[in-house]
Amino acid sequence: MALRQYFDNQITPKIYKVLLNQTGTNAPVATVIKNNLSGLPVWSRTNPGIYRLTLNGEFNTLNTTIYCGNQFNNTGTLIIIKAAVASANQVEIQTWRFNDLLVAEERVDDLITDLPFELLIYA
Repeated sequence: MALRQYFDNQITPKIYKVLLNQTGTNAPVATVIKNNLSGLPVWSRTNPGIYRLTLNGEFNTLNTTIYCGNQFNNTGTLIIIKAAVASANQVEIQTWRFNDLLVAEERVDDLITDLPFELLIYA
C-alpha cells in the first residue's frame, strides 16, 4: 500500500531541457527543447570555461537534479564538463581540458557543441 501511495503522490518536476553551444568568449547559446520553469533562464560566461545559468530563486541543491551530456574532442584531448547548483539563483557549468597525463590543464572555451543539458527541479 505504501508503494501505491508513493506513486499516486509523485511530484512532477519543473524541467529545463536544452542543447548548448558555446564559441569564442561568448555565452552559451541554448536551443530550448522544454522549459516550464518560472521564467526564461539567462546564460552568461564569467571566465574562460565557466558559464552560469541564472534565474532568480529557482534552484536548490536539495531538489535540483542536473543531467549534462558528454563531449567528444576529435583531437584526442580529454574534456570534462562539470555542472552544479551554485546558488538559489544560478547553476554553473565548467569545461576542463586535460593533458596526456590526465592532469587538469585549464578551464577553456570552445568545448561545448550540441551538449544535452537538463534540469529537473522537484518542489
